[in-house]
Amino acid sequence: MEIGVIILTVGAFGLAIYQGVRERTALYVVALLAGQLSTLPSPFWQWLYRFSYGISGPALLKLVDHPLPRIVALAGWTALLPPLLIIALSHRRAWFTSYPMALLLFTLFLMYQIVIEVVGTQAGWWRYEGPLLPLRISGIILAALMNALVSLGVLAALQVTRHYALGSLLLFLLPVPLLLRLLVHGLLGAPIFTVLLIRTYMPELATESWADLIGVAGTLALLGWGVHVVAGTLARQGDHVTT
Repeated sequence: MEIGVIILTVGAFGLAIYQGVRERTALYVVALLAGQLSTLPSPFWQWLYRFSYGISGPALLKLVDHPLPRIVALAGWTALLPPLLIIALSHRRAWFTSYPMALLLFTLFLMYQIVIEVVGTQAGWWRYEGPLLPLRISGIILAALMNALVSLGVLAALQVTRHYALGSLLLFLLPVPLLLRLLVHGLLGAPIFTVLLIRTYMPELATESWADLIGVAGTLALLGWGVHVVAGTLARQGDHVTT
C-alpha cells in the first residue's frame, strides 16, 4: 500500500505542476499540500468520532493514543481531487456554477467520499467502532457527508484564490482545508460526537434514545445549513463571473 500511495502522490504532484505551468499558477500544488496539512487533527477526530486506522507503520504524530500514520498524511491530497477537477474544468469553461449546480457538485463529492470510505473500510485501512448511530446512520455516511462539505468549501476557496500569486496562495489557501475540517468536524459535528462521548464515557446516561436522535438531527441540520451557505457562495461567485 505504501509504495502505491507514494507513486500516486508523485504522479498527482507531477500533474499539478504540469497544469500549474500551463495556467501559470501554483494553485494546484498548494491545494495538494493543503490537503496533506488538513490531516493533522486526525488523532483528535479518531477520539471524538470513535474510529481508528488499521495501517501499520510510523506515525507522524500521536494524540490520546490515536496515531496519524505518515502514509495517511501523505495521501491527504486525495480529498481535494474533486474540487481541483472542477476548477480545471471551469478554467476551460466546461462548468458554470449556479445554486442547483453547486448542490449537484455536493452530491458528486458525496458519492466520491462514500466510495473512498467503503474502499478504506473494506480494505481494513480504517474502521469505525461501536454500533450504528440513531436513524441507522453509519460512520461511513457521516464521514462522507462531512468530507463532501469540506470539499465544497474548498471549491469556493479555490475559485476565489485561483489567480493569486504563490505568496498569497500560501497565506490564504494553504490553511483553508484544515480550518474547514476544524469547523465541520469540530463545530458542526458537536451534537453527534457529544452523543458518542456520552455513550463511551458515561454509559449510565446513554439510555435515552430521544437524546441520541436530537444529537444526530442537530448535526445533520447543521451540515445541511453548511451546504446551503457554501452553495449560495458558489452561486454568487458564478453570477460575478458571468456578468
